[in-house]
Amino acid sequence: MAWYWHRVVPLIRRSGHEAILIDLPGDDRHAGLAVYADIIVDAIAKRSEIVLVAQWQADEAPSCA
Repeated sequence: MAWYWHRVVPLIRRSGHEAILIDLPGDDRHAGLAVYADIIVDAIAKRSEIVLVAQWQADEAPSCA
């Protein structure tokens, strides 16, 4: 539900940072933390100096990535 961040993204961008919104497959019962971590790592790619922000149940996925 990356759309949830629509109010925060403009503030992040105005501060000179890149905002990458990631939708995790929360509706897929078979997608576990490993799948979530892969999605996050793929989205981060070769970027450095990353600040990762998560909400609610997604809070476990960043710690695995």
